[in-house]
Amino acid sequence: MESGILYNAIFENEKTKIFSMELLNERANILSEFDPKYEIWKDIVQVYNVEKSGVILCNDMKSERIICFQK
Repeated sequence: MESGILYNAIFENEKTKIFSMELLNERANILSEFDPKYEIWKDIVQVYNVEKSGVILCNDMKSERIICFQK
Protein backbone atom coordinates (compact mmCIF):
# COMPACT_ATOMS: atom_id res chain seq x y z
CA MET A 1 0.00 0.00 0.00
CA GLU A 2 1.37 3.39 -0.99
CA SER A 3 0.14 6.62 0.59
CA GLY A 4 -2.92 4.90 2.03
CA ILE A 5 -4.06 3.79 -1.41
CA LEU A 6 -4.82 0.18 -2.31
CA TYR A 7 -4.42 -0.74 -5.98
CA ASN A 8 -6.26 -3.88 -6.95
CA ALA A 9 -7.29 -5.67 -10.12
CA ILE A 10 -10.61 -7.48 -9.90
CA PHE A 11 -11.51 -9.94 -12.64
CA GLU A 12 -14.78 -11.81 -12.97
CA ASN A 13 -13.89 -15.39 -13.88
CA GLU A 14 -14.39 -19.00 -12.73
CA LYS A 15 -12.86 -18.17 -9.32
CA THR A 16 -15.37 -15.38 -8.69
CA LYS A 17 -18.02 -16.32 -6.13
CA ILE A 18 -19.97 -13.09 -5.73
CA PHE A 19 -19.08 -9.79 -7.30
CA SER A 20 -21.42 -6.86 -6.64
CA MET A 21 -20.13 -4.12 -8.86
CA GLU A 22 -23.10 -2.03 -7.70
CA LEU A 23 -21.12 -1.14 -4.56
CA LEU A 24 -18.67 0.72 -6.77
CA ASN A 25 -20.87 1.75 -9.70
CA GLU A 26 -22.86 4.01 -7.37
CA ARG A 27 -19.72 6.13 -7.08
CA ALA A 28 -18.01 8.35 -9.61
CA ASN A 29 -15.02 7.06 -11.56
CA ILE A 30 -12.37 9.63 -10.61
CA LEU A 31 -9.72 8.43 -13.05
CA SER A 32 -9.64 11.69 -15.04
CA GLU A 33 -9.06 13.70 -11.84
CA PHE A 34 -5.48 12.41 -11.91
CA ASP A 35 -4.96 13.71 -15.44
CA PRO A 36 -7.62 14.59 -18.05
CA LYS A 37 -5.74 12.60 -20.72
CA TYR A 38 -6.75 9.42 -18.85
CA GLU A 39 -10.41 10.04 -19.77
CA ILE A 40 -9.96 7.76 -22.81
CA TRP A 41 -9.36 4.80 -20.45
CA LYS A 42 -12.42 5.36 -18.19
CA ASP A 43 -14.28 2.32 -19.57
CA ILE A 44 -11.31 0.04 -18.88
CA VAL A 45 -9.80 1.51 -15.70
CA GLN A 46 -12.03 2.62 -12.86
CA VAL A 47 -10.83 4.52 -9.80
CA TYR A 48 -13.16 5.03 -6.85
CA ASN A 49 -12.74 6.94 -3.62
CA VAL A 50 -14.67 4.92 -1.03
CA GLU A 51 -13.15 6.61 2.00
CA LYS A 52 -16.43 8.05 3.37
CA SER A 53 -18.86 5.54 1.87
CA GLY A 54 -18.71 2.66 4.34
CA VAL A 55 -17.36 0.34 1.61
CA ILE A 56 -14.72 -2.04 2.95
CA LEU A 57 -12.30 -3.98 0.74
CA CYS A 58 -10.43 -6.89 2.33
CA ASN A 59 -7.65 -8.49 0.32
CA ASP A 60 -5.92 -11.73 1.30
CA MET A 61 -3.10 -11.83 -1.23
CA LYS A 62 -1.86 -15.22 -0.07
CA SER A 63 -5.12 -16.97 -0.90
CA GLU A 64 -6.00 -14.50 -3.68
CA ARG A 65 -9.37 -13.69 -2.07
CA ILE A 66 -11.00 -10.29 -2.06
CA ILE A 67 -14.12 -9.35 -0.18
CA CYS A 68 -15.85 -6.03 -0.74
CA PHE A 69 -18.87 -5.05 1.35
CA GLN A 70 -20.64 -2.04 2.76
CA LYS A 71 -21.14 -1.42 6.48
